[in-house]
Amino acid sequence: MAKKTKKYELIAIMRNTEAAHFDRDREMLTGILKKNGVTVQKETDRGVRSLHAEIDHQMQGHFLIITCEMDREAIAGMEHELKINSDVLRYMLKRAA
Repeated sequence: MAKKTKKYELIAIMRNTEAAHFDRDREMLTGILKKNGVTVQKETDRGVRSLHAEIDHQMQGHFLIITCEMDREAIAGMEHELKINSDVLRYMLKRAA
């Protein structure tokens, strides 16, 4: 039986706000997704933005929105890796409409 995939949006706030580090961080993030069987459809760079509240002594973060497709099993592995990665300040995964 084929795995049923659903469309999601991943919003990630990256620690490094310098443009030179962003390409490396974006590649690292998409590598984590692909390693867990996620199909990346679209990446949107929202740039460096101020945070409402300080997170790990940071007042700014680089926002990245990724539209992707994945099955339920891929979510657990992906979330585990994002939680332990020090370059990701915060992330939110939501079902896309």
